[in-house]
Amino acid sequence: MGKVNCLVFIFFILALGPLIEPVSASENIASFNSITGNIEFSTTGKLALPSTWRYKTVGFIVSKNSSPNLAPLESPPCTEFLPLVEKKQIDLGNGYATSYFEIPAQTIKKALEKVGINDLVSGISNVYLHAVFSTIEPGKSFVTGRYYTSYSSGSTGIMNATDNGGQLINWSNTTDELLKTNYNILTRYYEELPPDPSGIGLIDGKAEVDGDLSWRLSKNNLDSQSILQVKNYLNPSGTYIAMRNPVWAIQIDGVIHKMKELVLNPKEIKTKYVTILFTYEYTNHYYDTYQPDLVIDGKVVTWKFLKREPSWDFAKVFTYSKDLFISTKIGEEIQLLNDIRKIELLIGEKINARTNNKTQYFERFTFQNRLPVQLSTQLSIDLNYQRLFYNNDFEEKLSVNDGLKCFFPPDIDDNLKEYYSNRTSYNLGKYSINLSLSTLDSTNGEYPIAITFKDSFFITKRTGFIFSTSNSLTQGEIENKAKIVFKNTTGNDLDIVNDSILDNTDCKTRYYIPISSKTELLPGVVYENKYIIGKLGLSDITLIYSIPFIFGKFLVGSVFDNVYLNEEPAPLLDIKYPHSITILKSSMQDFKQLVKSKRFYMHGFITSDALEIDRKISSIIHRK
Repeated sequence: MGKVNCLVFIFFILALGPLIEPVSASENIASFNSITGNIEFSTTGKLALPSTWRYKTVGFIVSKNSSPNLAPLESPPCTEFLPLVEKKQIDLGNGYATSYFEIPAQTIKKALEKVGINDLVSGISNVYLHAVFSTIEPGKSFVTGRYYTSYSSGSTGIMNATDNGGQLINWSNTTDELLKTNYNILTRYYEELPPDPSGIGLIDGKAEVDGDLSWRLSKNNLDSQSILQVKNYLNPSGTYIAMRNPVWAIQIDGVIHKMKELVLNPKEIKTKYVTILFTYEYTNHYYDTYQPDLVIDGKVVTWKFLKREPSWDFAKVFTYSKDLFISTKIGEEIQLLNDIRKIELLIGEKINARTNNKTQYFERFTFQNRLPVQLSTQLSIDLNYQRLFYNNDFEEKLSVNDGLKCFFPPDIDDNLKEYYSNRTSYNLGKYSINLSLSTLDSTNGEYPIAITFKDSFFITKRTGFIFSTSNSLTQGEIENKAKIVFKNTTGNDLDIVNDSILDNTDCKTRYYIPISSKTELLPGVVYENKYIIGKLGLSDITLIYSIPFIFGKFLVGSVFDNVYLNEEPAPLLDIKYPHSITILKSSMQDFKQLVKSKRFYMHGFITSDALEIDRKISSIIHRK
């Protein structure tokens, strides 16, 4: 109800439920109580037991205007709404009841003051009472009133005021008849008492599942054995009131493991199905609980919602089952032909339970190139000429586990053959040299693999003598090792000053093609350096591959052999040599003895004691 410059009082008793056809009241009689100053009236209507009577915003509006021309319940300017007060209700015993109301005198006084009538004197006329009511419906504020009528004091000055604090209004000339209504000023409504609405309800919907099921190869650290992780990361989804008791399980070989993650030995299940299981209880039923809100005469007129709880009496069980096929190359040896540049190995798989989309994860070994090494002559070859790269879809570094890592050259220098003879079970050549692997920093998501010899190989400057050390040594220790190996191999002392050790920067990464005259390696023929490296990656595989090489000419030799460096780079010329020497007859025996002495030939054609022989010849020549 609106208000403009005036106060509206609202009195109502509200109950839920549909309205029943209203019962018209009998003729309503209003009278003035000269003792109390109250207006009193009663109304009789049909009794509806055990229902509760409901009176909605019933009362009078006081106005100076006989026809405010406003919709009921809207307070016009200078009007005042007077709420009725029900004093009592009497059951007449014939299916009817009479209710008694009054408008208190104090309320009348305040209403008159608000419409600008502070004193009532003889001659004042046209003060009106407009009877109104309205109905407030459940879930709404109110609707407009249905009837109203008005009463006038007339034009004979029948309203008089007193100042003695007693009567507020003198209705001495007013008769009860004048206050009779022409219409029903009160309509009585009733309805059945609403029952307790607590009870079972149901929502539409169904249980579903979301999340991922997966398997993958993994490692606890980069140099450990691989493990197989099976994961059940499923979640309940869908529409339901509540769920409970979820159970995650993984079944393998008929055994059910109630867990979200299962760690297995991948060697035992290289190719196998595992089943992912997920169950939970759910219900689409609920129980709503209400509590009394408005209670009249011990009867609940309105109810208030308290809580909603799942009803497990109607519980159902949702079950999900999905087979995962696991297939790996774990622990296998993979031989790569020379035309294969990349291999991919399956290391994991993930399936989304809701969409059934599958994602596979791989690890890859990729060669920078598979081109053969082409050399002009017998030079050295970098072990990483065909650089090998690694990456996987989990963005993890290469893991290297214990496994055979060897280099198998087709030939090596004579003094190395015994020490590096092939003692492995692989028939990949006569000689094998142990390797080490490491991973360099990532380049565009790929990790370069660095292959090195476990031993270090050194070469001397003058004689080209090659030897190896198995430990990290200082330069002095390396020179001492060179002297010992040279002495043991040739029987001669190494002239470390004139036959110094070349720079050892690449001592772990270069293979020197032997230049011995006895070598089986010939120019223009393709040979292979073979590799076996294991165990690599999450699959713990062993790679077997080769790098072909070819050289064009022998490094040194006779001019007739079409070599890279000739022993006689130019023909002999007829020249005059002004110097001469005289060899004593007594020295001839010394020359013969020197020629007959046993000596070691490096690479089959260079004497290991050439410098010593030069010194001995010079000593014999200059002997006096």
